[in-house]
This record gives sequence, C-alpha cells and structure tokens, in this order.
Amino acid sequence: MGSLVWRMFVDSMEDVDGVELTENAGEEEGEKTGLETLRTDAVLPSELNTKNTGSFLEISRDKCTVRYTGHGSHDNDVGSVQSDVGVPSNVPVYYFETKVVDGGEKCCVGIGFTDKKFKVTRQPGWEPNSYGYHGDDGKKFHNNGLGENYGPTFNTGDVIGAGILLEKQEIFYTKNGKYLGVAFRNVSLPLYPTVGLHSMNECVQIDFLGKKGFMYDPTVLVAQVEENTKQAVERVPMSAVMTHQLVRNYLKHYGYAHTLKAFDDLSGAGTLSKESDASENAACAVKRTKLSYAEKLRSSSKRTQEESSAPTQPPLDTSLALRSAIRAHILGRSPEDAEVLLQEKLPQMFEEKNRSICMLVKATLACQIFIKLMQENRLVDAVKYAQDSLVEYRGISRGFDEKIQDVLALLAYPNMNESPVAHLLTCQHTDAVADVINRAILYLMGEHTISELEVDLRQLLLVQWEIRSANGSQGKVFNLEEAMHGV
Repeated sequence: MGSLVWRMFVDSMEDVDGVELTENAGEEEGEKTGLETLRTDAVLPSELNTKNTGSFLEISRDKCTVRYTGHGSHDNDVGSVQSDVGVPSNVPVYYFETKVVDGGEKCCVGIGFTDKKFKVTRQPGWEPNSYGYHGDDGKKFHNNGLGENYGPTFNTGDVIGAGILLEKQEIFYTKNGKYLGVAFRNVSLPLYPTVGLHSMNECVQIDFLGKKGFMYDPTVLVAQVEENTKQAVERVPMSAVMTHQLVRNYLKHYGYAHTLKAFDDLSGAGTLSKESDASENAACAVKRTKLSYAEKLRSSSKRTQEESSAPTQPPLDTSLALRSAIRAHILGRSPEDAEVLLQEKLPQMFEEKNRSICMLVKATLACQIFIKLMQENRLVDAVKYAQDSLVEYRGISRGFDEKIQDVLALLAYPNMNESPVAHLLTCQHTDAVADVINRAILYLMGEHTISELEVDLRQLLLVQWEIRSANGSQGKVFNLEEAMHGV
C-alpha cells in the first residue's frame, strides 16, 4: 500500500505546483497575430528551403521571395521550392499566403503542399502525395497533371492563401481574403508548403507567419469547428438529475458539507436530491460489483492485495462531517487541530496495520504546521519544529524528501512571498493538502478516492486522445484546462 499512498501524495502536490506555473505563464504579453495566435511552441515554416530548389529560380536574401528565370518551354522546366520545415502536427490549422508580385507570361503559378520526396522540377499536385492550386486555369491538382475545376484563376496582385485544417484533414484555399472552400480531403502529414513557377518573369512573395496579418483569418475555421462540436455536445440530452448527481457527488467526495447543503437548498433538495441519491447509490453498487469481479481477474499483485485489505467502513455520508471538519481546520491554518480530530474520530488510521497511510497524513500535516509557523514569523519555533518533528519523516519517500526540502527552503528567503517556493503559501497549495488528507480518509474507509466527475473527465481525455489518434495524431492536442475555461 505504501507506493500507492505516496504516489497519491506526490500527484496532489504536483498539481499545486502546476497551478502556480500556469498563473505565471498567463501574464500578458504583446499582442500576437497570424499563426502565432494558434500555438507558441509549434515549429512553423518561416522561409524557403534554399538547399533544394528547382531550376530557373532566383530566391531573394529574405528567403521569402522567388522569381522564375527560365522560359517555360517544356514540362520539366518547372521550378518549385518547399519551405524550410514541414507543417506541424500539433496545431488545429496551418496557413500561409502567397502574393503574386508578377504573373509573368502565363501565370503558371502552383501553390500547395508536397511531401519530402517531391521532385522540385514538377508543379505541386502533379506528383504523388502533392496538392496544388494553379493560377493559369484555376484547377486543383493531386497525384497527376490532369486537374479538376476548383476556383477562379489568379494573376498579378492577387494573394492566394493555402491551409490545412488538421483536425478534419482538409486542404483549403483563399483568394484575396475570400474562402474558396475545401479542395482536398483525407490529407496526411508530413507535408511542406510549396510554390511552383513555370512561365517567364513570374515572381511571388510568401508570407509564412502572417506577422503583419493575413488577408484571411484561418482561426475562423477553427472557431467554426469548435462551435459545431459544442452544439453537437449541447444537443445530447442530459437530465437535471444527472447534473445534480455529479455536483452533489463532487461536493460530498471532497467534504464540502456546507456548500453541499447550500446547493441542495438552492436547487430544491426534495425530489432531485432523493432521485440523485438513489441513482448515485445504484451506480456505486454497480461499481463495487465490477471492482470485485475485476479483482478476481487480476493477478495477486502487491497493490491488489493492499487494496483488497483496506477495511470496509460505513457509506460515504457517515464520514462527510469528519472530512468537512478536517478540511476546515486545514484551510483555517490549524493543521495541528486536524491531527487531533483524526486521532479522536478515526483512531484506526493510527494503528500499525495502517502505518503507511498514517505516515502520509502526519507528514503532510507536519509540513503545514511548519509553513504556518513561518507565516506567523515564528522562525525560532519553526527551526525547532523542523529539528524535532520534520526530521522524523526524512527518507520515507524520495518525492516527499523533495517536498520537505522545498518547505525548509522557506527559511532561506527574507521575503517568502517572492521566493521560488512561494506557492507553498498559497490557498491552492493548502486546498491540495486538504485533498490529500481527504483522499487518505476515503481510502482508509474503503471508498473511491476519485469523484464521479473526475472519472468522467478522465474518460473525456481518453476519448479525445482516441479521436486524435484516429486522425493520424494531427491537430491540436486537447487541453482540458483550456476547454473548461473557454480559452
């Protein structure tokens, strides 16, 4: 049981550190435009690949402007060039724009995407796994030189945009800021933005990043996809009882007794609460049956034996008052009172057979007592407490040793609130500590240590992962925090 308990503690503490990092990362920066608004850590194409270009091309020093210097007399006189890197797979949409500076003699300009093996003496779309939209006839090309009708022709002064909506595996084009529709479907990466030139004096300028703003905003498509998804989700029927049950279960699970009462009072605790409790009890009964059956199928590993040996206790409601009081003590900066209450109301926690979970609880509360002494500026008492009490918990876990080091590091900073370990003084950290103790109590009483809502959220993450995998691992990686906050 020890490894399970300590992992539960470490996971909870890491959640607090993550909250602090997220807050720091959210500080305002300069306004971003173009593709920078989509994802800051994606490696985006930024210039032309001058190491592999077709014949008859002259590339400017900025590596974004290219001119055709040939005569375009034969099919193999094409000059094509790709971007320096491929389209990233972890963005919802990729997009670039090409301005036709000079359409030349015939404006045989091809714009699109090609794979790494593409022959740069051919137009994008003529070769396998390449896609192109051509200016002289307005046709789209894929895998051959025949082409299909797609959009209007384009020439000098026109700006053609080419993009990939990765989550739907679609290539689209725009002309002078107007969306032309989907050109190709079932597109797979890796692909490189590519332009091809094939008549005298043609010249184009590529804008890879849109730092000065694109003529067309590609994020509009992403917003449409997200809105369609949102509407589809909202069309799924969900009863008031189900919603009520999720919220009540969450509040009960974490020991928010007063909030639970207020919630029931506001929502009409009568019929809904009775139906919710009946539904919840039925669900719990089914889960216990499934758990017992699953345990029979598992090998008799150490973790299974330890979980099976956890004592069976009364239902969750009987522990709500205790867990609520414990949380109140911890949030009220009285961790020592929390330990006294546990010893009084839950003495089995301190029995030898539950030594691991007892050590978790006592060590966690001891750290909070030290933090409290530091916050009260009782440095002498804090040092003495560390020497007399905290030292007792050194060496019981590598993860916990690191936490003790962080706690003791508060002594090194004159201004703790501006120190690298200032997160230990936050409400988020204190709340997470209360969660650790709450989970420990639930585990000891044979109850689930994860709420129904969190189980559903984990299922959501798994489903999103499966959807992205089925899409060739293309598109934006689902971020639960962003989804919940509407980022």
